Amino acid sequence: MSNLLHRLEQLEALEQKADELHRQDSSYSDAELNQLLMMARMITDSEDPDQILRALLSSSVQLVGAERGVLGLVGSAGDVEWKLALLRDGSEFMDPSSKVSHSVIHRVLESGQPLKSENLDEHSALSTARSVVDLALKSCLCVPIRIQGKVAGVIYVDNSSTSIFTSKMLALLDGFCELGSVILTHARLRREQQERFRELQSLQAYHQRIVNALPSSLIVYDSAGLAHFVNAAFQQHMVGGTQVIADRDAPAGLRLSPEFTSQLEQCPEDEKTSFEVVLEHHIFRCWRFPLPAQEASRGLRGAVMVEITEQKKLERELLENEKRSMVSRMAGSIAHEIKNALAPLTGHLDIMPLKLKDHPEALEIIASELKIIEEMAGRVGRITSNLSQLSKPLRFAPTRLNLNMQARSVTELLRETSGKIKHYHIVDMDKPDTLVVPEGTLYELRLELEPGLPSIQADPDLLQQLLLNLVINAAHAVEAKGTGWVSIRTAHGIDSVVLEIEDNGCGISADNLKKIWEPYFTTKGEKGTGMGLHFVRTVAESHDAELTLTSEEGQGTCFTLAFPLATR
Repeated sequence: MSNLLHRLEQLEALEQKADELHRQDSSYSDAELNQLLMMARMITDSEDPDQILRALLSSSVQLVGAERGVLGLVGSAGDVEWKLALLRDGSEFMDPSSKVSHSVIHRVLESGQPLKSENLDEHSALSTARSVVDLALKSCLCVPIRIQGKVAGVIYVDNSSTSIFTSKMLALLDGFCELGSVILTHARLRREQQERFRELQSLQAYHQRIVNALPSSLIVYDSAGLAHFVNAAFQQHMVGGTQVIADRDAPAGLRLSPEFTSQLEQCPEDEKTSFEVVLEHHIFRCWRFPLPAQEASRGLRGAVMVEITEQKKLERELLENEKRSMVSRMAGSIAHEIKNALAPLTGHLDIMPLKLKDHPEALEIIASELKIIEEMAGRVGRITSNLSQLSKPLRFAPTRLNLNMQARSVTELLRETSGKIKHYHIVDMDKPDTLVVPEGTLYELRLELEPGLPSIQADPDLLQQLLLNLVINAAHAVEAKGTGWVSIRTAHGIDSVVLEIEDNGCGISADNLKKIWEPYFTTKGEKGTGMGLHFVRTVAESHDAELTLTSEEGQGTCFTLAFPLATR
C-alpha cells in the first residue's frame, strides 16, 4: 500500500511539473525577451567574429541557466575544433573535448537540427553512449551554428545536476543562435569586405604608382574638357608653367584648353595611331585610347600625350646641319669649277683693251659692254669667294673683349667708309654732342650701350663681321621704308652679355621668316648673296651664343644675341 501511495505521489508531482513546463512553454516573459534583446545587442555591437562567438556562448549559458557551455567550429577536415569553453560565471575551463557528449554533438552536426534531452538517463538512443555515462549528464542542449546557410559549428550547454532544460529553453537558445549566426555571418562578410577593400586600395595604389611613374602624360577627360584623372607627369609637364594645355585655375577644376580639346576630338580613338597637336609654340604627340563601356557611356575619353617641342627642334637642327654639310661640300666643288672657268674670262677682259688700243673707235663701241661683263665677272667672283668660305670651317681665335668697344669700332668703320650705308646720323647716348639730330636727317644709327659691361670670349674679326652684316641689313630695311632708325644695344644679363640690333624698317614677312637662315636665300635681288644671315648664325653657334629673331612686316626687326660671360 505504501508503494502504491508513493507511486501516486510521484505521478502527481510529475503532472504538476508537466503543467508548470507547459505554462512556461506557452509564452515568453518580458524579462526573458528583454534578456534576449540585450544579449542580441551586445553581440551586434561587435564586428570582431571572435568577440561575437564569445558573447554568443556566454549569453547562451546565461539564457538557459546552464552550468557550462562550449563552442566548436567544423574544421577543414570535418572534425570539430573547440574555440571556447565557459562556466556560468564566465570563466574558461580547460580540455572542453573531455567535458562534452560527442554523441550529441555529432547527431546535431549530421542532422542540422537542435537537440534537447530532459533526462539523458531515460534517452534510449543516448543513455548508453559512453560520453553520457562517463560525464553523468542529466540534461543538455545542442544547437547548430549556421554561416551562409551551412552548419559551421555547434553551441553545446549541459547540466550535471537534477535541473533539466525545457523545450522553451531549446527554442530560445535555437532562436538566439540563429540570430547570432546571422550577426556572425554579417560580421564575417564585413571583415571580408574590409579586406577586399584594403586589397582594392592596395591594388589602386600599386596601379597609381605605375601610372605616375610613366614619363608620358595621361588624362581622362569629358566632352567639356574637364579632367577626371591626370597622372603626375601631366601635372608636372603639361600644366606647370603653361596654360596652352590646361588651366589649373578654372572654376570647375583642371580643364583642357578649348583649342587642345577640339584638336583631340578630330583624331581617331585608336591607341596605335599617334598624331601631332600644335598649340602656340608647343608641339605634342598624342594617342587617344578607348575606355571601358561604363566610363565611355558617361562621355569620358582617354588620351596620352608627350611634348616633343624640343625633339622637333633637334630634328630640324639635325636636318639643317645635314643640309649645310651637303651644301658646303657642293659649294666647295662648284666654287672650284667656277674659279677655273672664270680665270681665263677675267684674263681676256684685261687684255682686250690692249688689243684694241690701235682701234679706239672699236674700243669705244664695246667699252660699255666690257664694263658690264667686268661687273658681272666681279659679281661671279664674289659669289665664288662666298662659296669657298662656306665650304671651309670658320677660323675661330677667341680672346677676351668688350662688346661695347666692338660696337663702337663697327660704328666708326661705317662712318668712315661709303657704299654700305649712307645718310645716317650716328647718335651715341654717351656723347652729348651727338644727341642733336641735324635737320633733314632721314636715318639714325643709335648706340645704347650699358656701361661697365663684363667681358666675353669671342673672335674679334668674326664678331665685327657679324655686327656689320646685321647693321647693314637693318639699314637697308630702314632705307626701303624711307625713314627710321637702327639701334645697337648692349646689356648685362644674369650669366650673359646681350647684344640687340633693332630697326623700325620694313620687317620680314611670315613666309620669309621660315627661310631667312637658309644659304643663298635673299630678299635683295641681285644686290644680295643670301649668305649674310647664314654667316651670322654660324658665328653665333661657334660662340655658344643664343640667337633669336623677332620681326613684324611693316613694323621692324630685332636680332638678339646672348653671349656667355668669359670664364678665363
